[in-house]
Amino acid sequence: MSVVLVYSPTCPHCVAIQQDWSALKTALRGVMPVREYEVGSLGSTNPQDAYARMALQTTQGVPHIFVAERGTRRMVEHAGARDKTSLLRFVLQSVQGLTSSRRGSA
Repeated sequence: MSVVLVYSPTCPHCVAIQQDWSALKTALRGVMPVREYEVGSLGSTNPQDAYARMALQTTQGVPHIFVAERGTRRMVEHAGARDKTSLLRFVLQSVQGLTSSRRGSA
């Protein structure tokens, strides 16, 4: 599982969340992979990168933040506040939801 940000360096909303996104990355270091993709480079990423493919297929605007499970098409998209606390809460709830739904389907 990974948390993913798709961004554009010229997007004011993307620029505005950089400090909170960096704090989230620090909080998750060693706990969960965090991936970032610049929207303009998504088409040129490694075709084996499942997270980049998922981002390419689902991103309609930036910033686009989601938690995804590798090897599946299961993901949870973020639609709330973008401060560090809200982002961390989103990640924890998403992981819990994806994990419990996986156990329920096994």
